[in-house]
Amino acid sequence: MTATAELFDRLGGADLTTLRHIPTARITALSHVLSAAVPPAGQVHTPANLVWTPVADNDVLSTTDFPGASTELPIMLGCVANEARYFIKPSGAYPDAIVGRMAQALADTQADNVLAELRSHELTTYEALDRLFTTAIFVEPALAALCRFSRVGHPVYYYQFDRVSPGGRRTGELAKHTSDIRYVFGNLNPADDYDQTDRVVSNAMQSAWAAFARSGVPVSESIWPRFDPSEPKLSVIADTIRTRPLTTTRLTEIIAAQRPDLVGTMA
Repeated sequence: MTATAELFDRLGGADLTTLRHIPTARITALSHVLSAAVPPAGQVHTPANLVWTPVADNDVLSTTDFPGASTELPIMLGCVANEARYFIKPSGAYPDAIVGRMAQALADTQADNVLAELRSHELTTYEALDRLFTTAIFVEPALAALCRFSRVGHPVYYYQFDRVSPGGRRTGELAKHTSDIRYVFGNLNPADDYDQTDRVVSNAMQSAWAAFARSGVPVSESIWPRFDPSEPKLSVIADTIRTRPLTTTRLTEIIAAQRPDLVGTMA
């Protein structure tokens, strides 16, 4: 609410008629600044202040029973492979010590185990930050939400977006946060950043999302399997779309250990 109020203030007020005449580019640029996606000099930005809880009229609702949402309501959610690269850039200069500080901030009592796991993969500082942020802020919370939705009876469909476009490969941002949105809306611009494989994947995703909107099932359960805790599967979107068993990484398990109610759920 604070960021929204400041946005309107900088745009000259919240009058709808006035706002409609403001160039989209100006609103986009200002929104980007207020989102804090660009960190202050010498700092690393992470959207750790995001809270995965429904809010109505400023009251945070329970995440155990999702009041007001019928258990017949189907849900589709997923993550992209390198979520964090939207917030931390390959061109940034990140001191080695920052991995330890962020492990402490994001994993608390599991920080030492997190660092040991990251070191075992011989990652660069940037790669370690990417993996830590992506897992702690996106993947692990998504899996926790997936389990909770399923536990109260919601039909849930989970996907992982791994497709790296030529442009994503060139910049080193790979499959960053929001990458999948362009495919869903068929907005593969600039054209030089994408190829025919991207267009095929985009068409398949648009068909799946449209089918989900119509029927609550993305395409068919043979391609987009409904989450079943007894035999968990997911859809992987890469050069093609395929189904595979849903498994968790060691890093995800370490971070999930901070949630005693969910430990073992995804084993």
